[in-house]
Amino acid sequence: LRLNGNIYSEDGTSPFVSAAGSYSITIINTVSSLVDSTVQQLAELQYTAYQNAVWVDPESGFIGTGYPTGTREYPVNNLIDAVSIGEEVGLKVLQLLGNFTFDSSINVEKYTIIGSTATQISVVIEESALTQYTIFDQLTISGVLDGSSTLRNCIVNQLSYVNGQMHHCMLNDTITLGGNAIAHIHGCYSGVPGTGTPTIDMGGSGNSLALRDYNGGIKIINKSGPDAISIDLASGQIKFAADVTNGEIVCRGVGMITEDFSSGANIINQLVNTETITDAVWDEQISEHLLLGSTGLATANTQFYETVVIDVVNGEAGTTYPIGTINKPVNNLADAKTIANTYGIIKLTVNSGLTIASGEDISGYIITSDNHSLLTLDSGSITQFTFFSEIALRGYTNGYTVIDNCSVSRGPLYGFYGVMDRVIFNDNISISSDSDNNAIFLDCYTGNVSTPPVVDCNGDGAKISFRGLTGAALFINKTGNTQPIFLDIRSGRIGFDSTVTAGNITIRGIGYIYQDDSTNVVFDTDGFISRSNISRAVWSEHVDTYDEIDSMGRLLNDTAYTDKWIYVDTELAINGDGRSHSPFNNFPDAVDFAETVGWRKIMLLSDAVINKKLKNFVIEGIGNLPTIDLNGQDVDKSEFLKVKLTGTQVGTITAREVILLNLIGVNGVYKDSGIIGNIILADDAVVTIAASSNIVTSTASAPNIINMGNGITGSVLSLRKYSGGIELINVNNINRIATCEFSGGRIILNGSNTNGIINIAGLPDTAVFDSSAGSVVSVEGNFPGSQTITDTVWNADLNNYLSANSTASAIKNLQILIEETRESHTGTGNMYYVDPFNGASFASGADGSFDSPLASIQDCHDNLIEDNHHDIITIIAGNPNGITEIDEQVTLTKNYMFIRGPGRDIFWKSSSNGDVITVNGDGIELKSFQMETHTTGVGDAIKISGAHFTRIENLWIGRTQGHGISINNSSTILILKSSLQNCGTSGAGHGISIDPSGGETQGVLIENTYFSDIQGSGVIIKSASVVHVIIQNNKFHHCEEYGINIKADTLNTFVTLNVLGGNTLGDIEDNGTGTISINNEQWSTVDAIWDEPVDDHQISGSFGHWVKKKLLTLANFIALK
Repeated sequence: LRLNGNIYSEDGTSPFVSAAGSYSITIINTVSSLVDSTVQQLAELQYTAYQNAVWVDPESGFIGTGYPTGTREYPVNNLIDAVSIGEEVGLKVLQLLGNFTFDSSINVEKYTIIGSTATQISVVIEESALTQYTIFDQLTISGVLDGSSTLRNCIVNQLSYVNGQMHHCMLNDTITLGGNAIAHIHGCYSGVPGTGTPTIDMGGSGNSLALRDYNGGIKIINKSGPDAISIDLASGQIKFAADVTNGEIVCRGVGMITEDFSSGANIINQLVNTETITDAVWDEQISEHLLLGSTGLATANTQFYETVVIDVVNGEAGTTYPIGTINKPVNNLADAKTIANTYGIIKLTVNSGLTIASGEDISGYIITSDNHSLLTLDSGSITQFTFFSEIALRGYTNGYTVIDNCSVSRGPLYGFYGVMDRVIFNDNISISSDSDNNAIFLDCYTGNVSTPPVVDCNGDGAKISFRGLTGAALFINKTGNTQPIFLDIRSGRIGFDSTVTAGNITIRGIGYIYQDDSTNVVFDTDGFISRSNISRAVWSEHVDTYDEIDSMGRLLNDTAYTDKWIYVDTELAINGDGRSHSPFNNFPDAVDFAETVGWRKIMLLSDAVINKKLKNFVIEGIGNLPTIDLNGQDVDKSEFLKVKLTGTQVGTITAREVILLNLIGVNGVYKDSGIIGNIILADDAVVTIAASSNIVTSTASAPNIINMGNGITGSVLSLRKYSGGIELINVNNINRIATCEFSGGRIILNGSNTNGIINIAGLPDTAVFDSSAGSVVSVEGNFPGSQTITDTVWNADLNNYLSANSTASAIKNLQILIEETRESHTGTGNMYYVDPFNGASFASGADGSFDSPLASIQDCHDNLIEDNHHDIITIIAGNPNGITEIDEQVTLTKNYMFIRGPGRDIFWKSSSNGDVITVNGDGIELKSFQMETHTTGVGDAIKISGAHFTRIENLWIGRTQGHGISINNSSTILILKSSLQNCGTSGAGHGISIDPSGGETQGVLIENTYFSDIQGSGVIIKSASVVHVIIQNNKFHHCEEYGINIKADTLNTFVTLNVLGGNTLGDIEDNGTGTISINNEQWSTVDAIWDEPVDDHQISGSFGHWVKKKLLTLANFIALK
């Protein structure tokens, strides 16, 4: 039997029925086993068509629940059918292909709702929808959940009643928690760009939040319960609103809280950001992170600034950080080395005196100081390869040492070898005794000006090389030849004492050897520049070797033409080149050479005839006034000095210190000259002959003839200060004028003087012989008589006649000798007089002389006293009826002027408030008068301010409102032999007040001065800026405060040999620094002697017995009187 087709029974049993009987049947079934299997597995095939989800697309036209609706190819178009299909086929997954709203008709509890992508599919969950335990995946979601839901890969907009879990979602809006459960949000992020943030509303109370691995901003609001929040940021920011008022909130991760208005919540900020990292790093204790090679150790090293600071005075022991830093130095070397080794530091900074004891090893260290402290190296300390910088050293070096920018001070430095660079030697230095060593000194200098430091070469010790030494040094103890000494001197002086007995010493540079007691030394000084070497080299060099154009040699060669003079000596047989040692022997060559080189000065050594035009030249003779024959050559505008002139002159010349022989054509100026021959003026000449004379010695000789000219034109002659005789002829033209002023001599006017004007003046012994015939002759009446001369002599200003050995000079010297008998303030200038009773003002014509004194000191100071001239103002007691009073306040600003009175006859006061005398100038002296201030105010009698070298002597200062004398910002003040009583009556003054106001006051001497009844202290010194005050041989009593009051920090006051007593607060109050107070005597000791009854001491032969006898003798004498 062959069966074709699909045979089956509807109930699934075998389609074949057994029959009774026995049959032989062969059934050939042609239906394939595959077809049979498919038919039997239909449900499984339909299930797979759903692809594990019910597919829902609102745009689909398929409804109902029958297969294939809800499959991928036939998606159902509504959620109700989709849920039914799911329930029918056993699928709890809805795959959404469009946007949906879940309402009360939908129960998707425990379902998984999946979208194709979150950006494409949106769902809205209405509050009535049933969504408990529902999973939402790849959706944009908003609305209200039922709780215990899970969101994965969603975009979450506004969503309420969130609890359960959210994974990898983007938050765009406010999420409100609910259900009194924990909301787990993991791997989510903000979808709000910029500074805005999504918000989590904590729902008041009962809800907790675990926000893990979150990126972006998040804002927490509405939290009033104690429920916990954990926020772990991958990167982002957190904001807390003002209604976050309770609970513990832990914030961790990378980010920051950018806004926190919370109040009452415990926010635990464990976030990591640039600020917290910065704070954590910078606030971390470095001492907890000092592992070798660690950043902590490296950072700690920077806190040390690569140095361990040692301060024995202000430091402390220990090795724990920060000991050893600049703010907390260590106080001993051992701890300092331990700290240095711990932090890998090799530099030690020593800021107070430190001693390196014997056995201490500072090898390899850099030792420096911030304040150039003293480091003492004991013998036996080890300094191999130690580097010293900017520190003072003394003691013993032991090893190769480098010393840079240091000083050797307050003791020698022994055993040195190595390098010293820019070291100042304030003390001696000894070199290593090992001749294999080198001692190199670079740019070093010495600090002791008076006594050069000693360099001890230590026998035949190390090789010594000074490169660039400045200052002085004395080398000693060089006894071997093994090592040389090299000295390159920048500027200085070198000495060698008698212990330098061997060796080779090379000296180069600039300086000199101030002492050389050495023996057997080989010196090489070829490169040594000293004054003697330079002088020897320069002056011994032959200048002719150096004659290049524009060279110094050429310049020196040219100096042979001294001041560009060209020399001429006509007596030489061989012509030269015009230099002083090689003169020309003729004028033409000399003139040609002068015009070539542009020089115009000729020095004449012998007589000469001018045979070439010689305009604008200077001709000077040497020796016995060589004679020049002008020879009719043009010599216009030339000058002749120290020669004799003869011949014919053409042109106008100037002549000084010449002798005029017979000379024709005279024209120009002739001064300090002599006339031997006869001279004829040129036509139209203007001739001045000044301070000259007739030098013919014979009184019987005829006077020289001055011919006013032989032509018909005019000429002018001015004969000034002429002595000797002349005969004036040919004043025969109305345009010819002769003015003759004589200092002695005679003048003859002969008959050729027929016209013109002749004026004659001179001393009384000038004789005039007038035989003129027509000239207008005037003999002026200005011949001075003996009384005029007397008055002129005695009224002349001495200062205008102080030539050597003159009478004026002798009188001035006598004044100086008298003034020099004074100890200081010698008045060597002018003396002016002030008479307050009889004087007048400068403006009214008073000149300050004894007969015309001024009335005011200030007027005299301002109008007559010269600055720095040592002028004297002498006060005259002009009141014939008693004391002469001065009533004015003065300010003295001129330097080195002296005001001196006659003593107590002058009473200087002021009727106005304020200081009476203010001293601002230097070198001012006030002497010998009484003083007091106005009766009101707080003025001082004398205020010395900004002045130096003031001398006050023999003044009686009484009843001042302020200080008797106040001194501030001044120096070198002398107060001698004066009396100060009743000073400070306003209650605000002292006898002498020394106050540095405005600057330092120093160098005050108060001696042999009397202080009594002072309202304050006798002398008060007020500040640290007052130094070096000497108070000696004075008397102080009945001062209302102290006799002497030395305030705190006053420096170096010397108080000695004073007598003090009866001062209310005490005699000497000393709070100063460096005060020396010796040999002062209490007034009570003196009183005890003078007040002791003589009758108590009448032992025969005693001093008391002797005094008693003298008193009886005196009493008898008085009785007789």
